[in-house]
Amino acid sequence: MEWYRFIYQLESAGEVPESRLDRHMLLVFLEDVRASFMTDGNWHDRDYTEGDIAIIPAYELLPKTRVDRQFKLIGLSLEPATLDRAVGESADADKIELIPQLKLRDPLIQEIGLALKRELEAIGADSKLYAESMAIALSVHLLQRYGTRKQKIREYTGGLRDVLPH
Repeated sequence: MEWYRFIYQLESAGEVPESRLDRHMLLVFLEDVRASFMTDGNWHDRDYTEGDIAIIPAYELLPKTRVDRQFKLIGLSLEPATLDRAVGESADADKIELIPQLKLRDPLIQEIGLALKRELEAIGADSKLYAESMAIALSVHLLQRYGTRKQKIREYTGGLRDVLPH
């Protein structure tokens, strides 16, 4: 199973249904486009320009989306286990999660996407080691910049007596 995927495509205008992805998805917009997201029963517009990034964590709901025109896009997808590998022994991977970002500027993510595109165009399938190294570097960056610790809420049954020190 591949633990990362690189996609470079010309995305069509139109509508994408609501979905949940089983991978973390990073989108690098290479052209200007207006996207509309269906949330709370209403369409909300967001304008993207070249270099904008969207981060959709695995298992997060991606709302129904429509785009107004055809545009070029780089998609980088990572298996959740890829982030676990990046964390390694330094933290409990199951206690860290990515925060969704529908629009942000991050020159490092943009450059990693463009570097992978250039490498694949120049060398092709023989660039596996390069791509794997970039996937790990990207994972570390995502965790440092866009990760948060999951808050575990403990359940108490005996009231304040069990919570407060005696």
